[in-house]
Amino acid sequence: MYLVEKIGQLILITLEGLVKDEEIENIKNQLKKVSDKEGVDEVVVSLSTSPPESDKTTPEMQKRMQEIIEFCNEHGIRIYSYRH
Repeated sequence: MYLVEKIGQLILITLEGLVKDEEIENIKNQLKKVSDKEGVDEVVVSLSTSPPESDKTTPEMQKRMQEIIEFCNEHGIRIYSYRH
């Protein structure tokens, strides 16, 4: 599951549990739309995970986060912070 929220110029992306390939593609599409509309210099991404208490950030989740970070880097979108 994922949640993408736009707060002013900040885009907060929260990943939770198992995130599928299609969901990552949807996130990338949303980021692309916002950066095209707002201008890439105006967009900042904050990326975090909210795993269930009994779960920890898995290698798969880290891979998904890295995909988003690489996408942002390729498209000139600034990453403000990320945590897991």
